[in-house]
Amino acid sequence: MGDANEVIIHDAAFCIALAPDAAPPETECPELALFGRSNVGKSTLINRALGRRALALVSKTPGKTRTVNYYRCIVSVSPRLVQKEIFLVDFPGFGYARYSKGLRQAFNRSTVEYLRGRTQLKGVLLLIDIKRALSQDEEAIMALAAARALPLYVVATKMDRFGSNERRRLLQGFRKAHGVAPIEAAKDTRFDALWQQISQNL
Repeated sequence: MGDANEVIIHDAAFCIALAPDAAPPETECPELALFGRSNVGKSTLINRALGRRALALVSKTPGKTRTVNYYRCIVSVSPRLVQKEIFLVDFPGFGYARYSKGLRQAFNRSTVEYLRGRTQLKGVLLLIDIKRALSQDEEAIMALAAARALPLYVVATKMDRFGSNERRRLLQGFRKAHGVAPIEAAKDTRFDALWQQISQNL
């Protein structure tokens, strides 16, 4: 039996990038959809959560990702340490003004269709900047997840900007306002706590 907090990433790889109007791949593996504003740190989370330094490319230019990207991983989480194959599905960031109107509409349409009907979808990860009010896009993601009773994992990124008292105040404020306790993410976060939560719902 493994340590109570043990998380093992046995394998992780980029699989496919899809245009917004492309059909999702045919697979029976559970999927976790990843959403957030442009430049909120989705690529960084993917790399740290999967234990890979440069699996997802981190760009200083907001809105660089314009495709829906699938990452396959095999992970085991204590106490059972049973290996599970999972896809992380990374959607383009919200709020990037340089998208054409047509591209934004295509992304919005495909996102709603995916969240409403994708049977393989087993959870939604929403990355937030906790100092900013939720955007309409972020609220819509939370509402769509709630409509299907999908597990919602909110991750507050870049939390090392704040002192301990400020972090506690911000996290408590978000939980009180939205009924969800965010997972705190900083530069050295390995996201074992996130995997612990996810493993309970797969």
